[in-house]
Amino acid sequence: DLTASGDLDWFGTLRARFGFTSTDRTIYYLTGGLAYGGVQDSASVCFILFGGACDGHYVGSLKKTKTGWTIGAGAEHAWQGSWSLKIEYLYIDLGSDSVRLTDPLSPGSFFDYRFKHRDHIVRLGINYKY
Repeated sequence: DLTASGDLDWFGTLRARFGFTSTDRTIYYLTGGLAYGGVQDSASVCFILFGGACDGHYVGSLKKTKTGWTIGAGAEHAWQGSWSLKIEYLYIDLGSDSVRLTDPLSPGSFFDYRFKHRDHIVRLGINYKY
């Protein structure tokens, strides 16, 4: 029985934007740069024997801040007066980590479980410029 959870608790980016305008009111752009975020990984494994008993219960967790990269694209359209509408897609890659799972009843027994920290984000926005 395996239970694993890899969470991105928070993230931020530092990016450049390169774009072009198709009309005087719409910009299409590509964006990319640095990504950072807080990850929290945990896993629990129980090797079930006949009759439902566990032959070892392995657990482990990890919590840390990671850096990586992001790339994406978007569009922004000036709507009415000072208002604009925006849609943006970002792919974030914060690398991977291995969490060592150990059995408290058998200290020398362990194995590693690998987590990949990647995410897809879609943002919709309304902006006001004054």
